[in-house]
Amino acid sequence: MNKFLLLIMLPLTMGLHAQDPQKKAVHQILDQWHEAADNADIETYFGLMGEQSVFIGTDAME
Repeated sequence: MNKFLLLIMLPLTMGLHAQDPQKKAVHQILDQWHEAADNADIETYFGLMGEQSVFIGTDAME
């Protein structure tokens, strides 16, 4: 029974490690963007946005 469960579970967990390269790239950029926001690094924060991006802040004065 244990071998059967292992044979079933092993292929299912292997798929979790095989992420799409595009998804990894998006996650990496978002992590950099969030880190820049956390560190108040304005150059990096806005530098990671596309040229046609529109920033909509949470403060009415922004």
